[in-house]
Amino acid sequence: MADITGYTAYLNQSELEHAHGTLKTLLGLLIDHTKPPLVLSGLEGDAVLSYTIDSERFEGQAFIEMIEATYVAFKRAIDLMVMNTSCECNACANINTLDLKFFVHHGEFVVQELAGGEELVGADVNLIHRLMKNNVVEETAVRAYTLFTEASISQLGLEGFANSLTSYQDEFSGIGSVKCWVLDMAPVWAVHQGRSALNIDDTRAAVFVEEYPLSPELVWGYLTNPEYRSVYSNAKRQVTHARRNGRVGLGTVYECFHLDNSVSTNTVLEWEPFTRIVTENTAARSSRFIAIFELEATDIGTRVTMKYAPLRGPLIERLIGSVLFPLRYKPLAQKGMGLLKTMIEDDLADGNVAVPQTRKLTPDQIQEAASAALPTP
Repeated sequence: MADITGYTAYLNQSELEHAHGTLKTLLGLLIDHTKPPLVLSGLEGDAVLSYTIDSERFEGQAFIEMIEATYVAFKRAIDLMVMNTSCECNACANINTLDLKFFVHHGEFVVQELAGGEELVGADVNLIHRLMKNNVVEETAVRAYTLFTEASISQLGLEGFANSLTSYQDEFSGIGSVKCWVLDMAPVWAVHQGRSALNIDDTRAAVFVEEYPLSPELVWGYLTNPEYRSVYSNAKRQVTHARRNGRVGLGTVYECFHLDNSVSTNTVLEWEPFTRIVTENTAARSSRFIAIFELEATDIGTRVTMKYAPLRGPLIERLIGSVLFPLRYKPLAQKGMGLLKTMIEDDLADGNVAVPQTRKLTPDQIQEAASAALPTP
C-alpha cells in the first residue's frame, strides 16, 4: 500500500479545487510506478493498493528498489510542482508538506472479481489496512517510511536487511502483537540528490545492444543476480562481497570465476535501479576498465546497452588487450548477452517468471478517486 502522508492536514488548509488537481497528479504517478511483478488492485482514497504472487524469480532487493524508485519519483514530482507554480493559494503553497509512506505485508488473499475491477479479501489484507493506523511517527520520529511486517521481511530473503531498519511493534484486537520494521525514506531521497553520473566516450567504447522481452524492473533482477550474471559473463559462477545490510549496491564486489580458471572482480561504482549500473572491472594482472549497463523501456520490453571503456593500466597490458579484445572478448560479450536472452525466453516459456497484466485506470477513474478523497462540502 502506497499512502500519501499529510493529506488530511493539507486539505484542511487548502482550496479544494487545486488540492484535487494535486492529488490526481500524485495518484497518477503512483499508478505509473506500479510495475511488474506488482499488479494494481485499486485506489483507496489517497492510497494505492497493489500485490504480487510468489514466484521462483521473485527478487527481494528489486522489490525494495521499486519502492525506493517510487519514492524518489514522488519527491521529484513535489519539487517540480513547487518550482513550476506561481499560484499563491494555500493548496499550491503547501504542496511540499505532502510525503509518502508504504506498507508491505506477505500473506494469503483472494482476488474477488468485481464489475470493472477486482478486490483483495482476506485476513492478511485486513491487517495491512489496520497497519496504516499506527504510532510509527510518534515512536520513531520518522515521517516518510516503509513499514515491513516480519512476514514480508522473511519473504524478501535478504539476510541482514533488517539490521538497517528500526523495529516497531503494534497490537491489534483479534490478532495480537505484530512485529514490524521501519525503513526511513528520507535518506533514500538524500542519496539520490547527491548522485553524479560517470560516462564513457562512445567513440572509444565497445558497445553491445540487446533487447529483452521483460520490463526494466524484471530485467534488472537478471542483470544483478550473481546466478544470471554468470551466464552473460561466460563464467562458472559469481559471488558477491561487501553487501550492505544484505543488499547489493555501491561498493559491492562481484567476484567472477571464469571457465579458464581465472578470477576477476567487478566493483559497483554506480547503482541506479532499473536504469543504470556502472562497475570497475579487473582485467589481466593490474589493468582496469569501466563497464556501463543502461536499461531503457521499449514497446516489447527492455533495451540493454552495455559499454566497455578501453583498458587502463600498464602499457604492455593495454597493447595485449587491444589485440585480444576483438578476437576473443568481443565475441564472448555478444554471446553472453544472447545467452541471457535465451534464459529469459526459457523462463517465460516455462512459467518461471510471471508477467502479470496489471489494471489500466482511465484519467476519469483517477479523477473520481481523487474527488472521493476530498471532504464533502
